[in-house]
Amino acid sequence: MAVYYTLWDTTDDSNNVEIRKESADGYTFTGRKELLRSVGSIARDPKVFKYKGEEYIIIFLEDHDYGLCKETDGEWRLIDRFSVPEGWECPNVIIFGDKLYFFTGEGYYWQAEINDGRLTLKGSMGRLFKNRLAYAAQVFSGTPGRQILIPWVTAKTPSLASAGCMGIPRDIVDTGDSLVLPFAGEVLESLQFQPFKEQVEISVKGRVSFIHLKEAESFSGVLNGNPVSYDKGSGTLTVNGQGIAMSPVDLVLMTDCLVLEASSMGYAENAYFELDEGEDSFLSSTLPMDGTVGILRS
Repeated sequence: MAVYYTLWDTTDDSNNVEIRKESADGYTFTGRKELLRSVGSIARDPKVFKYKGEEYIIIFLEDHDYGLCKETDGEWRLIDRFSVPEGWECPNVIIFGDKLYFFTGEGYYWQAEINDGRLTLKGSMGRLFKNRLAYAAQVFSGTPGRQILIPWVTAKTPSLASAGCMGIPRDIVDTGDSLVLPFAGEVLESLQFQPFKEQVEISVKGRVSFIHLKEAESFSGVLNGNPVSYDKGSGTLTVNGQGIAMSPVDLVLMTDCLVLEASSMGYAENAYFELDEGEDSFLSSTLPMDGTVGILRS
């Protein structure tokens, strides 16, 4: 196992160092190696990846700037510096064959390519998340045929001794033009599903629940005791007073006691909402709704 991280010099912000350590058992780490020193005033967040047979590191430098680094003759060097006006911190990449996607801590992403030591963003910007509660997502690759994304969710989590929590693991799927984020199959396998048809009221028992509406009508209700509503006319999902534009097509609401993760359009649109701890979950609509309810298997 190789671990890359930033050693922060608290007395001199210009002297941060990117470090590599190795472990044979995942517990004992040896062989500390300094890779990059003083490449930016607050350089941090190394992302290590291989692309077209070459190994690279992308780091956050400062402001909206990122750096592309490569090892040459046994020494890592900064070979390109590029600016992403929408970007801040925590660079990451997703690779499908020879196709490279670059995304920022906020989940803004672009197709990208590396040629002659320069990283270039291509085409229009996409968004993994429609709001800012999910942040600094990490990608787990190396699992045959799939890549898995888990974001940090910056919820207050007052009942937990933690700064936020982790989001539900999601597979990353490349549709050709964009990325979609369906819940990992293992997550869905943990749920027991019950389809419903032409119902105007949906009741859910259990603090971990999944509601899929094939074509959402306007509804209102509570999820884990938190007010939730959907206005089909404006296409707005509102949870605890926060409204986010979401398509009615394949609207999915996945809740636990502290966070609601909403998706639509086949997981192309994804938003996160903070919840207060509560109990009751039900939705009411003036028009019949079709879909599926799932609760955590006992």
